[in-house]
Amino acid sequence: MSRKSFDECYCTSMNDIATLDYIVDFVESHDGKLGNYEGSMFCPECRSAELSYVHKTSKKRAFLRRKSSSRHLPCCSYIHEYSSLKFSKEYYESLTHEQIQDKMASMMRSLLRDPLVNREIVTQANNYVEVDNPLIIEKERNGQQIRRSLRRKKLSTWLNEEIVGELYLFYGDVKLKVRRIEKISKAGDSYFYCFLDIFCENKNREWKKKTRIYRGTIEDSIDENQIYHFVAVGSLDFSNGFPILELSNKQSLLFKVVE
Repeated sequence: MSRKSFDECYCTSMNDIATLDYIVDFVESHDGKLGNYEGSMFCPECRSAELSYVHKTSKKRAFLRRKSSSRHLPCCSYIHEYSSLKFSKEYYESLTHEQIQDKMASMMRSLLRDPLVNREIVTQANNYVEVDNPLIIEKERNGQQIRRSLRRKKLSTWLNEEIVGELYLFYGDVKLKVRRIEKISKAGDSYFYCFLDIFCENKNREWKKKTRIYRGTIEDSIDENQIYHFVAVGSLDFSNGFPILELSNKQSLLFKVVE
């Protein structure tokens, strides 16, 4: 299994999550030095495996990876191979609508740092208690339970064609907008379809459109002035130039107003 890279880390010096983008900005403005990030970067999920910073090259962006001498906790999703599109599709097809929404809600609580959920998972893992990790999906194959983890991508970070075709759990705090497009068929009948546009706040505190989801005839009820917690499982398609998020399952999407 190849070593995984990270878009964020748990930083002990901050007692908080730090994104790779902010670490890169710090390093580039401090002559390549990590400062307080040095020795304080750990897996954002289990907070046990120590991470190292790999500087950018002419061919690759900077990234974080696990130090070979450090280990994740047994409950951590990063110890499992990543799910394929096929595995995810089969997994969601085995669930009811209610089960899918429960799974997405658990993912949302975990990734958006619900303090109680995060503390409970880490505490149980340290005590070697079996943990139901919402970031792991599993299904039975030949009498065995096969577990896979989901790549994850914070929507406010860099989205590019390097990740095309790969399954990701996309998440973040976003603003949303529904675009309803009305058409007339060759037979003269009117019809419509909708896109859900997704906006993220950049470093200048400006809300910029990052991606969109084709929703068919589903016209989501959205307040464009609200900020939403957002999670979705799918892959990006850049075939038209702008990234479109294609859901693994039409129900593998959840958003809730930030309270």
